[in-house]
Amino acid sequence: MDSLEVRLQFIQILKNLSKTLYTITPSYQTQSTNNKYDEPIIFFLKNQSQYYEDLEQCLFDIINKMNPLDRINIVVYYLILMEILVSNSNSNTYTLPNITNQVKEMFLKFSKLYRMILPKDDIVSLSNLPIAKELYDRLQEVTQGLDTDIQNMVHECHTILLERLSIRDDMYKKYEQDGLVTIDTQNSQTTEDVGVQTVLHRMENDRERHKRSKEQQWVEARIDRNVLETSSSNLATTSSNSTSSSTDKNAADETEFDKVWANAGSGVNQVQLVAMSQLSTIATESLEG
Repeated sequence: MDSLEVRLQFIQILKNLSKTLYTITPSYQTQSTNNKYDEPIIFFLKNQSQYYEDLEQCLFDIINKMNPLDRINIVVYYLILMEILVSNSNSNTYTLPNITNQVKEMFLKFSKLYRMILPKDDIVSLSNLPIAKELYDRLQEVTQGLDTDIQNMVHECHTILLERLSIRDDMYKKYEQDGLVTIDTQNSQTTEDVGVQTVLHRMENDRERHKRSKEQQWVEARIDRNVLETSSSNLATTSSNSTSSSTDKNAADETEFDKVWANAGSGVNQVQLVAMSQLSTIATESLEG
């Protein structure tokens, strides 16, 4: 496979990340290469050493053309790759990771990607803040113990996050005070970047991510045989008790009927005959009417 084929395949992978990447916690720990969620990770790792520059250029070209709301998937993907590369570089668990220059270069460029999901003049991109906060927390864990240059990059990401949080809080405060928020359309990119199709695309991504996460909850634990045997025994006991209770009730009803019948006496008196005749007359008239 030459560099052109690698670039074309990587472009398709990046465009389909909304369907194959659904959580910040990666599924790369699964060893099976047949898992479609692992495909973006495996492709990069297989071609990184030979085509790193092509992959990097494709990634930045694609993300530059995207709306900030859609860029979040690529940044999540990028962070997962960095985490894997750091874990692979750490040959001795009792020492700090000895990362390669290539991996270090990836780390130093992360702040650029982080800024792209939270552009300063794009109000709509503030909806990325919850995931951006999770990304920053994850970044701190991944870069723990790395050199000063990488720590400076982490600090830069932290500064970006704090600035955007401050903008959001100011907007909330202004809305609580005045009941509305005024947006400067001359400096804001919102009206240019966000349309109906973008919103629909974001909704589709959220639905897909939610569906994939639900699939992980459909696995049920196998029922223990002892539980089944205990349940069957309890069911049999309950059924036996129910049958016995029903028999006793029927016997009691029959005895009560016999007592009432015995006390009723024999024959029909004159008053009862008159009442029966009247009922018969009323019934006949109602049918004829």
